Amino acid sequence: MPFPPILGKPIGVKKGTSSWGLGIWWNGTPGALLGWKPLKVVLRTRTTGEVLWEQLWPSNANRLSPSVFYPLNGVPDWVEYAELWSEGLLLVRSGPFGMVNVQLYSTQSTPSEEFIVLDEPKVPMSPAWVSVLRYSCVWARQANTAERAAELSTQQLWISGVWLAFDTLNGLQGCTRNHTDSGETFHLRVYLGEDNWRLLHGQCNDLADFLVCLFSGIGSYPLRSQRTYSLSQAYFRDDPDGAGWQFVTNTVDPAGSAPQQYGYTIAFHQFTVHDNRVWDASFAFLEGNYTRLSIGWARDTEYRRKLIRQYQEWRDGQPFGSPVPPDHPNAPWQPTPAGGFIPSVSTAPLPIR
Repeated sequence: MPFPPILGKPIGVKKGTSSWGLGIWWNGTPGALLGWKPLKVVLRTRTTGEVLWEQLWPSNANRLSPSVFYPLNGVPDWVEYAELWSEGLLLVRSGPFGMVNVQLYSTQSTPSEEFIVLDEPKVPMSPAWVSVLRYSCVWARQANTAERAAELSTQQLWISGVWLAFDTLNGLQGCTRNHTDSGETFHLRVYLGEDNWRLLHGQCNDLADFLVCLFSGIGSYPLRSQRTYSLSQAYFRDDPDGAGWQFVTNTVDPAGSAPQQYGYTIAFHQFTVHDNRVWDASFAFLEGNYTRLSIGWARDTEYRRKLIRQYQEWRDGQPFGSPVPPDHPNAPWQPTPAGGFIPSVSTAPLPIR
């Protein structure tokens, strides 16, 4: 429930909610507030300024006692980034003789951010970060299903994010640390531009983990991050044991880059998965004159074929044997971990290497 004196605080509410209200939180002299009237309450979008509704005080209604909430109109039945403000009257007893005065209040200049979401936030965004909701509720705006919100979020992260290519062991880092086959730590505050990091720039780990946060913050699909195979199977140029696998992508259009007419050679790839379907904001795939993102593609069939052109095994720091096609029995494709993982989200700065 928003309260007039502290409007300006963010509010999260489920789409289509019809039972909610405005209340007064009085922090002045105890007992001095005798009543209040919210003469106007406005809900409007933050993106376009469009007024979603304006609720006026009934002309024949009595003032409300301080403990009574004022029922509000319902919220839209879709994802929205909005703001709520009100103005009205406060009936206040003041002065040594207890005179009753009428005071005006308005929160138009300090509205509350209102995040209208699909459902309750899920881990790792429970409670949800306001800084993440400002992206997810704009990018998935007007979506009223998890499927549509997932599609819009993936598209917008691919458009607004930037995929960084590194193929060395140290390059694995990006905004993630503590990598194991069962998870990693995602320094989300850094990825969002703190500590001199370039906003929304990262490797596949970062884009995948941020997509998990976008989905979970608005109550969309419970995504998990997943890798093409175990990190122990991946080969990096400065890998101490000099052994492992790399693969060459098909022709891709990386997030934040111009379309390429060639594939990338990478040690592994991280994407997001739900029910063995993949959402990937790192790469779009070029098919003739069309660019397609993996939005709910079947992981082990369509997505694998579109992502991987061929594998190459390395031993003692040298290519070993011939390239292996993606459907070959010896191909290392083994999504890891089997059920994906939820990244551990951190507010801390990146540790010094």
